[in-house]
Amino acid sequence: ENRQDESAGRVVVPDTEDEETTPAQSISRALKQYWWVLVIIIAAVIVFLILLRRALRRRWLAAIDRLPRTEGVYNLYRFFLFGIGKSGCRRTSNQTLEEFWESREAQLRKFDTEGVDFGKLTATYRKVYFGRQTVSEDEYADYLTYYKGFHKHVRREAGFWRYLILYFRL
Repeated sequence: ENRQDESAGRVVVPDTEDEETTPAQSISRALKQYWWVLVIIIAAVIVFLILLRRALRRRWLAAIDRLPRTEGVYNLYRFFLFGIGKSGCRRTSNQTLEEFWESREAQLRKFDTEGVDFGKLTATYRKVYFGRQTVSEDEYADYLTYYKGFHKHVRREAGFWRYLILYFRL
């Protein structure tokens, strides 16, 4: 209990040296006093990680953009397959790309962005990968357009909490 020293106008705190405190009690007391600092630190770390992930995505896309368009198509298509698979629409190992598109068209239509669908991307990928043909500017632009809305669609299809876990893997 604190007493007030009236002559000096200050509060006198009695000695508590006779009480021994354990490290756990000290930590507990500090957390009770400074819980808000811990909350701010955790929030700052989360914001930092989100901003870092966004910067890394932009950097990855810029690196893809610097590649020849055929390699960009390979990398983006594999990325799309991975993300679509993680959102719950997986391709089995015995399915061709066309069979995957045909069997899951209704589900894959949910990922359409500005008129670009996965079937169109699959046709371009097949043409480039198996036909060894070049990619036109429009076809490559379709891949970039699809990428623009891809994360939003994965978040919607996977659900918020599952996407939160996937956020740092996509």
